Amino acid sequence: MKPSRFLPLATLSLITLSSAHAGLKKVSVEAKLQHDYNLVTQGMQHKNLSCLHWMLDPHFTATDPTGVVVTKAEIIKDFTQMSKRAKSLTWPRHIKSIKLTKNEAIVIVYGTFSAEFAGPHGKLQKNQLIATNRDTWVDHHGKWTLLKSVILHRTALINGKPMKMPMSGKSHPKPEAPSQSK
Repeated sequence: MKPSRFLPLATLSLITLSSAHAGLKKVSVEAKLQHDYNLVTQGMQHKNLSCLHWMLDPHFTATDPTGVVVTKAEIIKDFTQMSKRAKSLTWPRHIKSIKLTKNEAIVIVYGTFSAEFAGPHGKLQKNQLIATNRDTWVDHHGKWTLLKSVILHRTALINGKPMKMPMSGKSHPKPEAPSQSK
């Protein structure tokens, strides 16, 4: 029996369809996650962060560049208090890249949080936090939850001037590299 001359064409068609499906899935997941980032912003603007309860994985952690780790409960508490005090809040975030595995999406997201808060003497101060995060989302049979967020880079400003911004949470020092001595 001679191999069909259409076999290479059929194989190419299957590869193309498979690649197209993977591409569509990536676009679909990216749109879903971008929507979820936007929901958090809207929740903060409307002082209703109920979306965090289902969006954040039960084992969620956020880690800042110094190694401070914050849990789901701590982030919900911090965001809720912040949203109650904030005026003129904006927080546009944009997905810069997304890498899909079988059940995870690794997302690099860039955002600028901006709001006014009352300063020490009651005068409003403009606060900005410009950050790039690496977020790990987990797919639970079509329901995506944010498992961890690592702040790769951040710049905090008050009235346009740099400031240090520690996260409230537990400090977990980075492990030291093993010594090379024998």
